[in-house]
Amino acid sequence: AAKKQAEAEAAAAAKKQAEAEAAAAAARSGAGSQQGTGGQSGTAGAGTGSRGTGSGSGGNGDRYVAAIRAKIQRNWQRPPGVGAGLSCELRVKLFPGGRVASVSIVRGSGNDAFDRSAESAVFRADPLPVPRGSEFDLVRDLRLIFTPDEIR
Repeated sequence: AAKKQAEAEAAAAAKKQAEAEAAAAAARSGAGSQQGTGGQSGTAGAGTGSRGTGSGSGGNGDRYVAAIRAKIQRNWQRPPGVGAGLSCELRVKLFPGGRVASVSIVRGSGNDAFDRSAESAVFRADPLPVPRGSEFDLVRDLRLIFTPDEIR
């Protein structure tokens, strides 16, 4: 029984790793939406003009951030009845390999259930698809803005 459980756990871990690698490969090939045009370094999101928020890294950094946002989006269970005007900003720190090191609320929405749901989505998406090597520094420390409709 213990052997079967260990095999099941190994299979689940392999599946998670394969999903993370597939998402990273999709990000490298340009799949997914690419948002983020300049802005503050280390801040992920859509932006406008020179003062918008964005990954600040351009190119590959934007692709990886898009893949990270997409995986978190798939794991986000929004609380029922949230208003359209809500927005919260999270700071997400990652370990190499994509494991979530920490999540903190930088700016809350005023709705605790909404903020907690955003924070929980990041942990449920763990591990996140990240590049290897020096490109990891492009996504090591992210800021994500959650609204009821999207993650920027």
